[in-house]
Amino acid sequence: MPIDGPIPSPYYHIPRNDRVVLIDPDDAARINHDVPFSDGICGSFTVELEATTDIFTTGSSPGRPADEENPVKEFFRVLPNGKFAINGTGLKGVVSSILGVAAFGKLNRVENRRFAVRDLYDPAYQTQVTNSFNSCFDKTLIYEPKAKAGWLRIRDDGNWTLERCDFARIEQTDLEAYALKHFERTLNLGLTGPSSGKYARWDEASGGNRDLQVFIQREPGIHQHSRSRLVYRKAFLDSVIQAIPATARLVLTGQPNQRQPGRNGRKHLEFLFLTIPTHPPSTEPILIRTEVRQEFEALHDADDGDWISFWKPRLLDHRHPEPVPVFYLGTETEVNAIGLALMPRLPSRFSLHDALGPAGAHHLSSQLDLVESIFGCSRKSRELRGRISFLPLLHVQKEEPSSLPMAIKEVVLRSPKPSFYLGYLQQPISEDPSKCGRLLSSPTTYLSNAGLLSGRKFYPPRSEPFQPVSSPPRKAAKPQTVRFVPLPAGQCFRGEVFVHNLRPFELGALIWALTLGELPNAGRPRLRLRIGMAKPHGYGSMKVAITAPRLVDPAGKRVQLECCVSTFIDWVKRRVPDWESSPQIQELLEASDPNHDVPDEQFQYPVLSPTERINEFRDAKPNKEFRFPGLGLLPFSRLKDRFDSARRTAPPTPLPQSADRPEMASPSGALSMMASSGPTLGDILCGTVSGVLPFGVFVEFAPIGSGLVHVSQIPADLATNLQRSFPIGSRLRVRVCRVRSDGKLVLVLVDRPVSA
Repeated sequence: MPIDGPIPSPYYHIPRNDRVVLIDPDDAARINHDVPFSDGICGSFTVELEATTDIFTTGSSPGRPADEENPVKEFFRVLPNGKFAINGTGLKGVVSSILGVAAFGKLNRVENRRFAVRDLYDPAYQTQVTNSFNSCFDKTLIYEPKAKAGWLRIRDDGNWTLERCDFARIEQTDLEAYALKHFERTLNLGLTGPSSGKYARWDEASGGNRDLQVFIQREPGIHQHSRSRLVYRKAFLDSVIQAIPATARLVLTGQPNQRQPGRNGRKHLEFLFLTIPTHPPSTEPILIRTEVRQEFEALHDADDGDWISFWKPRLLDHRHPEPVPVFYLGTETEVNAIGLALMPRLPSRFSLHDALGPAGAHHLSSQLDLVESIFGCSRKSRELRGRISFLPLLHVQKEEPSSLPMAIKEVVLRSPKPSFYLGYLQQPISEDPSKCGRLLSSPTTYLSNAGLLSGRKFYPPRSEPFQPVSSPPRKAAKPQTVRFVPLPAGQCFRGEVFVHNLRPFELGALIWALTLGELPNAGRPRLRLRIGMAKPHGYGSMKVAITAPRLVDPAGKRVQLECCVSTFIDWVKRRVPDWESSPQIQELLEASDPNHDVPDEQFQYPVLSPTERINEFRDAKPNKEFRFPGLGLLPFSRLKDRFDSARRTAPPTPLPQSADRPEMASPSGALSMMASSGPTLGDILCGTVSGVLPFGVFVEFAPIGSGLVHVSQIPADLATNLQRSFPIGSRLRVRVCRVRSDGKLVLVLVDRPVSA
């Protein structure tokens, strides 16, 4: 079902700059750590950071019991059992990134790579990997995979070849029955995990025998699946009509989710390759082109999956090389792409360097930009030392470390793959505020002929006060969870920054990036930096103050920081006349301001729960059935405007009063006011728990309908036992964070449940 509302995301993008400011080569040649400029400034100043949310920076410290499978990460300390600290390199990285925006610098940290794409919801991917046609009986779509099967080998000269073969599919339950009958062993091939785990269980049961005596359909047939009809040949343990006996080699692939009887959408089939590999090959192999091999290795070497840990060592074993079962796209005589699955990963049609846009040559230029001239760079042609040094920022709070709250947090820190989440690419988003980021045309994907990067990734700070919500760990996500000990909001850190031979505009650029243009004497800072780990979960918002400047020019005179900042602004405006009003600067300042009405749930990733078939990433993509064009990731400034204007224009929704707890009284009066128009984003409602399932809590609001609080939005202490935490009939106060097209509400908790 399409999402009706802005895509939620913990990060947004500072627009890509198509103008790049580079340092004049003659000027760059004079930059030196040892030869002073006539106006070079030296000295130091103090940076003070105050955390406005919980914060965590990585490190290790002895003393806390460690879980071998998932050890607890401690807050960074300069010395064991010493003061807590923020590593100077962490602040240095944040400042250099902000300066890259402010000085219209290069996006030269982008790798020149192509993403692996396996998006079943992308029509461009579907076209490349399947043929589709309508049934002559009921006009439903039938899909036939284009991929063929074969055995991948390496010749003595190092070239890759492929020995073609036919394949069939067989039910996992049939294989389990085969193992019980022939090997007298019980096994389960439907457990979540990689193919290497399946092979280990099968080989243990069979003694390493993967050749099976089965019956294969003579011709491919049409088979009904839960979501579609598929064309393939099927294998059986017993003789059936139109099936022939055959000896086939078992080929197992990864299990994305656990097979469950009666549950649709779960993988329940494996493969049988109908040609047993021999040495030498029984048929003339196809020589694989070098570029196809390089693309396959680039896509699979980057992931620590079955290829790296299981198949590649067997393929490269010089004594007993083992052919690798693969699927390929191509003809009987040519291979165009290889994969380890029937729906293989495909390389994106453009590289990230291609996506840098019309200024790509300047972004990749060997000329220095302002960031490189200050922070240094390392190249084959030149090694330039940085002229700035950040020392660790030590904890200066009065409380002793042992008195601080030290609760262990457990969250999933991995972000969605860029090939699945199209927010990294610039999309044709409607300018109409009422469209909530709807696209004007088909989205740009990594299989489009061309695409442009959205810009620099940036995590906006949260409103104060904010308590980060930790998603409860699921068994399937256990290897991806991180356990760590943050420090609470309110902690202060102080450290020194040393500069050497910086010209006034360079020092001004550094100060501007540290303070986001809020001068040291401008009063209480309004804007925030984000520092440390777990930023997607709301950690790391920091106030910045600069104190005790000890900076002198070559004449020994004290330097005024405000004058240096003005010099930097003049310098950059001579090169970018509309600098102050540019989208890059406007978006940077908007995204650094925590004073907004964007609800915290808008900063969560879209819900992705394969076990419960909830996929809001998919729901944001085009859907022909609902005539839905898809959604793009709104610029943060437009998202702020949407929620801020909604607060200004929306009439207050009074909640009925109650003597014991006013906010949890009967909601009928408030809900009747919106029954005709329906609830909107940000509305706070009172409802009754009507159902509890493993993936969330259903809340009823008579007479306007119902909604779901997903388990990922429920605090960990309540999520451990949903049935006990949310008894049927208990009252909940919730906020509407999304209204779906079918009228159902996506909700987040405002208060803990209250018994009826």
